[in-house]
Amino acid sequence: MMQLPAGSFVPNPVALTIMHNATSDHALPSFFAEFVESRLQYISGNKEAFMRVTNSPLPLTTQAELTYQTFLQLFAALFILVPFCYLPASFVIFLVKERRTKAKHLQLVSGLNPTIFWLSTYFWDILNFTFVIACTFIVFAAYNSQEFVGSFDAFSATFILLFT
Repeated sequence: MMQLPAGSFVPNPVALTIMHNATSDHALPSFFAEFVESRLQYISGNKEAFMRVTNSPLPLTTQAELTYQTFLQLFAALFILVPFCYLPASFVIFLVKERRTKAKHLQLVSGLNPTIFWLSTYFWDILNFTFVIACTFIVFAAYNSQEFVGSFDAFSATFILLFT
């Protein structure tokens, strides 16, 4: 690696105007690094000269970490709760289809007890709902979400909250 002597100066200063895309955060530093590297190669006369740049960000402060965790928990809650809004609609689809095709009427005329019909419909809805809750708990466990499944109490509270 070559080092320029201390107190050295650039013999031919260059005026530089950079027009860059401000929506790309890395564009200006990347271009500036390439520019400085090309100047280094010009000054040193060595076309193989290069600069190594390392970015080591500072650790987050306690307040920044809390803010970050708060946003993550907010978005996690939203992404978990929004699909549950569509779940009742899936239960209604069967009733609308039944009304259109008159399947209930056909079964009642064939001698089926109405209580059996509605209990079977209810149990089918519960089965679908249990499948969705099981998938939700699998996601919680996969992401090691301590708030929801970290302990037996958290698991129980989450199960009761989702199942009621």
